Amino acid sequence: MLKLVATLAVALLALSGCAREERSRTASQSAPRASSAPTSGTAGPSSKAARPRDIAGQLANEASTRPSGTVTVEDMVAALEKAGDPPVHEQQVLASPVDARYCALLETRSGLVLSLCEFESPAAARSGLATSRSRFDRLIPGRRFALNRSTLMTVTPRQGGEADSDPSGSARELFAALSPQMQERNEK
Repeated sequence: MLKLVATLAVALLALSGCAREERSRTASQSAPRASSAPTSGTAGPSSKAARPRDIAGQLANEASTRPSGTVTVEDMVAALEKAGDPPVHEQQVLASPVDARYCALLETRSGLVLSLCEFESPAAARSGLATSRSRFDRLIPGRRFALNRSTLMTVTPRQGGEADSDPSGSARELFAALSPQMQERNEK
């Protein structure tokens, strides 16, 4: 199911994200451990000319300009592992369609599919939530959302799941309890 959701998400995000301009970022930051995108050779996103046109370049650009002071994908991975429902798959996806700085999909051992997007501010995260709803609610109905400061988590419903049950509750509780690690991701 994650491959279907990831393929749909990448296709939709690629189509809607190609013409977006990203906000500038002065500090270069390293990519997370599980990113499948290359992490070097991309200039900061200060102009349209510097912005890569290909998806792999865009993913690398987003991975290198992640905001600091946010609840990160890695924070959620660690919380899920500690709670006994570790991710079995993690994949970076385009962040620009919801005006985020970095996004990744996680699929847990229990089958939850989570999207986590890191934004530069809580206001940007709220705006990203509204953008996600307006662009994707008709395509992916039944999603559940949680905001934690500058990070948005979206839980995609399982195919064939019971309509009245909400298996995402524990993941949303874990996410709500996370605090941003105040460490910089700058390359040294």
